[in-house]
Amino acid sequence: MNAYPVTPANITIELPEFDPSTYTDAVRGHHLTAMKALRQKHGFDEEFTVVEQGLPEDVIPDAAKKLNSGLVILGTTGRTGLSAVFIGNTAEHVIDKIDCDVLALKPAGYVSPLDPATAI
Repeated sequence: MNAYPVTPANITIELPEFDPSTYTDAVRGHHLTAMKALRQKHGFDEEFTVVEQGLPEDVIPDAAKKLNSGLVILGTTGRTGLSAVFIGNTAEHVIDKIDCDVLALKPAGYVSPLDPATAI
């Protein structure tokens, strides 16, 4: 599943020549192309992939509910510190809204900011 952002409404006020429809189509096209490449790389059928407009923390829980999912697997960027505070952590937002088990996978090379020797 892939979610892409809604076109910001206030941009048309600041840039009158901006065409939100063209922008939305271009963003959707980009995400569809990326999903196709991912499908081909891993051998998934198109019926098992979804690309929808909206925030991941809204789109993913809605899809999980519609599919009656028992498990959702999320990839994470592993943000910590100030970037996690200011940019956010999508996995945390999704987990708060989901009614099934979640497996969050960290990226290769991720190093926990917590010292395992001091963890309780």
